[in-house]
Formats: sequence, C-alpha cells, structure tokens
Amino acid sequence: MKEKRYNRLQKLAVALALLLTSLLPSCSDDDSNSPDLPEDKLYTLTIQLQPSSSYTPVTKAEIYEPDNEYERRLEHWWLLIYGNEGLIEMVSDKTYTAYPSGENSETAVELKLPIGIYRLYALANLNSLQKGDELIKEIEEKKITEDELKGKYAELIGIDQFNTDESARKAIPMSSYATATTVAENKENKAEVELIRMLGKVHINVTNQTGSEIQLKSLSIGKFRKGPIYLLPYGEGPNLPEAAQFPKLPAGTNPTFTPHDIVNNGNVSLAQNDTQPYTFYQYETGFTENQQDADKAFTINLDAGTKKLVNQEIDFDWMRRNDIVIIPITISNIETTLSWSGSRMPIGGLPVKKIYGTSDGIQVGTPFYCNADYAGDVTVDFELKSISGISNADLKLKYAGETTIAGQKYCEAKLINNTNETNQTEGLLIDGNNNSVLNNNTTITLIHNDSEPLKGSFTVRTQELGKNSSAKIELRLIAQYDDPNDGTKKREVEIPYTIVIQNFKKTTN
Repeated sequence: MKEKRYNRLQKLAVALALLLTSLLPSCSDDDSNSPDLPEDKLYTLTIQLQPSSSYTPVTKAEIYEPDNEYERRLEHWWLLIYGNEGLIEMVSDKTYTAYPSGENSETAVELKLPIGIYRLYALANLNSLQKGDELIKEIEEKKITEDELKGKYAELIGIDQFNTDESARKAIPMSSYATATTVAENKENKAEVELIRMLGKVHINVTNQTGSEIQLKSLSIGKFRKGPIYLLPYGEGPNLPEAAQFPKLPAGTNPTFTPHDIVNNGNVSLAQNDTQPYTFYQYETGFTENQQDADKAFTINLDAGTKKLVNQEIDFDWMRRNDIVIIPITISNIETTLSWSGSRMPIGGLPVKKIYGTSDGIQVGTPFYCNADYAGDVTVDFELKSISGISNADLKLKYAGETTIAGQKYCEAKLINNTNETNQTEGLLIDGNNNSVLNNNTTITLIHNDSEPLKGSFTVRTQELGKNSSAKIELRLIAQYDDPNDGTKKREVEIPYTIVIQNFKKTTN
C-alpha cells in the first residue's frame, strides 16, 4: 500500500482562533440556572479562553504568513459549564464586555461555583452557520443538554463560501473539546479552554518557471467531503487525533467527495517568475466503512496549455478541521530526483526515490519524507535530470566555492526545524563530531563533484529518541545554464524543496 504521510509541526505558528482580552471581576447577572447556595459556599473559577495549538501539515520550503484578521475574528462566543445536575451556567460575549489588547490577546472569565467537578465547552461564531439560529437560541435560553451537544447538534449545516472581498468574509465557526476542571476550597481554581476552528484551510501557490508567459486555464484539487460540519472536535482531546485515529463518518451516512475548482474555464496570465496564490476553506474530510482508497485520494488537475496534470495524486489524503495545507505548484520545464538512504538500510535495499516534474515539468512541492527509525547517518541525494530545451552540456548546479559573489544565490541546505513532539529541547539531528543537537537555521554541508555537475548530496545524523521526532530541511537548488539567445550570458532558475527526516512511519488506511 502506498504510504500517505501527514506530519504536524508545532513551531509553524498559525493563529487559528483568537479571543479578545478581558479580566472581568463579576459573573453573569442572569443566575436563573446557577446553584442556589449561600455565597460563602461558592468559590471563584477563572476560565481562560485561548487559541488552540497549531496542527499543520508539513508544507513548502518557506515561512507561511500569519492568518488574516477575519480568520482570527471572534464575533460571538459562548461558554457552557456542565456539572452532575446538567447545565450549571452559560456565559457569552453578551454577558461580558471584552476589550481587544493586541494580536495575541485572550479572554478570561470569572465564575462563582460550589465545590465539584465540571465540564466546560466553548463555542464561537455560530452565527456564520447557514442554520445556526436554533442552536444559538437553545444555548442562550440555557436549554441545551450535554447529550444534545454531542447528539442532536452533532452535525451542522455548513457556512456559505467566503466572499472574495476579505473584509466581507464571515468569521469561522469554532468549538472546543469538553474540558474537565475541579473547583476546590483551598486552591486557586483555574481552567483553560481551547477553541478549534471547524474548517480547514488550503493555500496553493502556482509559480511560472517555464521561461515565458503562460495561461492558466483550469486548476482543481480534491477530493473534499461535502458537509456537514460537526459541532464538536472528534476524539477525546485535548489534541486532534492523528491519521491512524481519524474517525469514520457516522453509520448510514453517504457523503459525496468532489474536487474543488480553483480556476474553471479561466485564462489567468502568469509571467515568468510570477506566483499566483489561491486560498480556500473546506470541511474536514473522513471516510466510511466501504469507501475505497481512490475516493479519499487528493489529486490535482491543472491545464496551462502545453503543461497539464490529470488526476495527479499527491501526498495528502485528508484534512482535519483546524489544519492548514500549503501546496506549492511550480510550472516549469525541469525534472529532478530526490532519493535517500541510511546506514542501516536492509541488504539489497534500494534508496527511496521521488521524481519531481516527470515528463511535463510541473512540480508539486509536497515534502520528501525520509523515515529513519534508527540512530545513524541519513544521506539525501539530489539530481537535476533535465530542463526542457536546454542541453545538459550547458547545464549545471551552482554551488558556492571558496569565494562567493555578494547578492548571488547558490545551492543550499538549511535546517529549519529540529524538535521533539513533546520536548522542544531534544532534537532528532545531531552533530556527527560531538553528538550535540543541531540548532535551527544550521547550514548543512553539500557534497558535490565537478565531474557530475547535475548531482549532489548531504548527510545528517539522527539520534535515538523515545518519542516521535522530525526535522525539516529546506533544500534550494540553483540551476545555471547558457542563455539560448545569447551564449555569452547565463540564466538561472531556483528550485526549492522541503525534506522531512523523521524517526517514525505514519500511514492511513
């Protein structure tokens, strides 16, 4: 079975749900459902609403910009507190006035509650749902039970497509896991509730590296599931489950999976070196008991005249809520190969290889994964196979020598992220000389031979760690060749790749 790899980076900061700041001294004036107990039997619980952790697939070899304001917008929010007797209290932005305090602000709410164990749920921007009025009414009338959150309102009608004008786009609906907290007499009672966006975000960059202007006629990616949105995050929390735990859709459902048309019967002009970004939002994907692998596969279709992709399968099968999937597409005349091997490859084992730009030169820049589940050396080889229309005799990779010219670019590999999933001070990659953990932004030595000007490699060393760990390396190849119109001049093209080295394997099935 073909492996599908989908890795998360804790360090890629993406603001997913941002709440406004307010530390408020009083509880709601509406105490109709609050416990009828003497004041001296109530204790303060401070609840902090805050952004969820970022769960992001490994993407292109560039730093992604923070979310736009409308993606952080919190137009309305509700906080539900359940105990043994059901719904104890509901607090909302109508009850508390929040005052913004910068981009990373949060909201704190103080409540008076008796000693006990409580379950907290946060919801936001339900007004953006096509049919969210009934749910909001039951919440604000304090009628909704915990079972109804998980059952009656488990599936919600989704939101309309976002307006092309960013200023007019709706705030994205958000929800949280059940957060358990205990209120006791002789301690500071605090709880944190994280909001998770109900939608996933896809960002695609299309870059023209063909050497001349092209016309982008059509572009689609999928397949994406057609609604509904699920009110609460799946799994038990506090984190979204990994691929192996990804839930099957409810029994009896028969969802449809369709491509998302980005350009349809269009004629988008792209000059040489121009990049056209596209961003859209989709429901989390999933699968049923009888769904075939082919139905889940993410594929790309692209028509740029002589350059075409037809149902090109990529390395992402699915998307969770709160995810951001970033896919760079380079339309070029270039074909390259990356391969990796390790010091403990099985006898007769062949290096794992991936070819970019086969036959048509269109390179979909999903990462190149090296699954080295042992301690030792990992070698990554790269080769520029060809540039259409350019003789290989006139072509070479441009390496930095003993001297470099300021302002010029050369082939380069740089360590961008070298962290452990649970301990950020432990790194997977170490210095082969002194076994110290390599710091982020370390430049990795490239090995090449003048007799093979289209090839090169680098070697890194992994250490044995008890937890899943990965390291991300940005590899930038600079190809240089003679100008076809003037042999006295040189032309260059930059080809970026992301390489992920990890000590574990992940598959979806």
